[in-house]
Amino acid sequence: MFGKGKEFQPITRDANSYDSLTASEDGRRLAAIETRTSNSLTFLDSSSGQASHTIPLSRTNAFVDFNWTVDGNLLFNDGSRLWKLGPDGKNESLLGDGTSQIFGAEACGARNIVYTSNISEGTNIWRAQADGLGAVRLTSGGRVGWPVCSPDQKWVYYFQASDTDQPLSLSRVRLDGSGKPEMVPGSVPPGLSLDFAPISISPDGETLAYILLDTRPRASADNRPDSSRHTLALLSLRSTNPPRQLDLNPHFAEGVAFTPDGKAVACRIRENGVENIWAQPVDGSPGHQITSFASDHIGEFHWSPDGKSLGVIRSHSESDVVLLQESKP
Repeated sequence: MFGKGKEFQPITRDANSYDSLTASEDGRRLAAIETRTSNSLTFLDSSSGQASHTIPLSRTNAFVDFNWTVDGNLLFNDGSRLWKLGPDGKNESLLGDGTSQIFGAEACGARNIVYTSNISEGTNIWRAQADGLGAVRLTSGGRVGWPVCSPDQKWVYYFQASDTDQPLSLSRVRLDGSGKPEMVPGSVPPGLSLDFAPISISPDGETLAYILLDTRPRASADNRPDSSRHTLALLSLRSTNPPRQLDLNPHFAEGVAFTPDGKAVACRIRENGVENIWAQPVDGSPGHQITSFASDHIGEFHWSPDGKSLGVIRSHSESDVVLLQESKP
């Protein structure tokens, strides 16, 4: 039979994932669904929406997110370390000392980057030099994530909870490390909660976009309880008023990012198993589709600093039923 004794033993030794494992009656054969996933980074021209080129992420399949530097290079996170690549996928270099657990890095001007790391005293927001060195902790633990810099490079906005059982709050801390982190007043209206997903600041630095989640009971047209609902929150950073809320496409998947002109907020929409990027104008007018992919899922998407190019990480998966049989001794 597979595995002898009381110790667990690996059966497969590859990078694929397996689901729906079943065993034969004699325990000598296993059937499973094998899924192979490949990632790529596609660049589209912002004006035409046409793809210009694609970078296969072969060795970098573990990359979980990316962003741009102000000079048009790429920041990639492989789940623990931070890398910089040229826009053609070449000239790869490791940032920092290679030991820090880094997630969600974003450039703050030409001199700094911010990111989330759990390397010291819980999970925190950190600031480092553009080369990843000289890291400084900006927060004091808890559940934090999705840091974004204000265009004037004075503030870092992020999600914060003192404990995993506590509701999220929208907080900010000064990039230079002076002062203590503070909550952003009026950011979460009563009865709503924050969705732990990417947030975005408008190019003029005056509006913060994020997703609110409404889980209050509400009957649907056929009198069945309706599921939770997402709304787009647009919070003015010049006042303490509650955020303006806009309805989202019912097929909303995740993520928000202001378009380069600041007139719309883009997000992922999933229809018939395919994801594309749509733009929701901040004036409340109907949204429109930006990309026209016919397959695959979207991970991260970000516009280049000059607004001319849109980078999109896409994941393609293929599945097969495989039969694993015990070899004869």
